[in-house]
Amino acid sequence: MGLFSKAPSSGNKARERLKAVLVIDRMNNSAHVIEMMKSELLMVLKKYLSLDENDFDLHIQQSQDNEYDNPRLVADIPIKSLNRKA
Repeated sequence: MGLFSKAPSSGNKARERLKAVLVIDRMNNSAHVIEMMKSELLMVLKKYLSLDENDFDLHIQQSQDNEYDNPRLVADIPIKSLNRKA
């Protein structure tokens, strides 16, 4: 923070937290869609990679590191090996 910049007010902080909670809440309502995407991604990835399906994780999180605070689709995909047949 610069010498002359104002610290964010508690109202602005609360508003940003509420926005994040609302976005995440809306995304949680689409759990079925996330599961469908996870299944389809697994099918495609299994063509090229040997995966640990039990540890595959796909979720939506609120991002605060870009100027628009858009939610992000985050995938954690443990890879055992490359499929040589692809």
